Amino acid sequence: MARPWEEDFDFYMSQMGGDPLGVMVDLGAGRHVPVETHNVRLRLMVHMKNPMPNGLRSREESSELFALEDRLCDALAERLDALMVGRVTVHGVTDVVFYAPGAAVGQLEQLRELVDGVRGDYDIDIDVTPDVTWEFYREVLWPDTYEHQFIMSNRVLRQLEEAGDDPAAARAVDHLVFLPDRAAADRAAAGLREAGFTIPDPEQDEDGSFRIDFQDETRLDDGRIHERVAAILDVVLPLQGSYDGWGCMVVQGEPERN
Repeated sequence: MARPWEEDFDFYMSQMGGDPLGVMVDLGAGRHVPVETHNVRLRLMVHMKNPMPNGLRSREESSELFALEDRLCDALAERLDALMVGRVTVHGVTDVVFYAPGAAVGQLEQLRELVDGVRGDYDIDIDVTPDVTWEFYREVLWPDTYEHQFIMSNRVLRQLEEAGDDPAAARAVDHLVFLPDRAAADRAAAGLREAGFTIPDPEQDEDGSFRIDFQDETRLDDGRIHERVAAILDVVLPLQGSYDGWGCMVVQGEPERN
């Protein structure tokens, strides 16, 4: 079947037992799950041949793994009508996740043959599990608030890079947060000031909620913007507030001199 959503794959980092975990997820599926016709989860666990010491895929092996992933996606889509929704990489294993119609439960032998036909010299374990509610997608693949904002921040960084921005240049970065009431807004303002931000007085919106619109002077390189955003979330989320993201002007780098 054609996907009932527009693909929107993106990547974020997390942890499992203190070890780094890389997750790619189709964010586009978020508003459409669960898909009633595709109520079985397929996990193809590819054992990497040469992972990095931290268990993630190496640059040298990435192209081979991407090509294998493409072959698996094409084969499973054609034979089982399976939809790939994400990938988890940890401990030297790339776990490629699909959802397929219920008939896949009784086709494990055919699935094994299908995978063996395209796997090359990779060892691949197969798990087929009913998942009517798409729990794995919602609980494992879907990013939490911090991870989702990491994705959104990286998208802004990519847009700035395409515009010729110099991430090492300090600039004023605009932030916007919303709080449900005056008490929460005052506590958020105090917490943000304590975290090192210069915060104006909260403003009340027509619906009775409050907003804090502020600027922060910072560079964008070396993960600085992610650290600043995480500090904002640390203050706002416990107060039932929300963060509306950040933006800034493009700062052009110095031209190279001959």
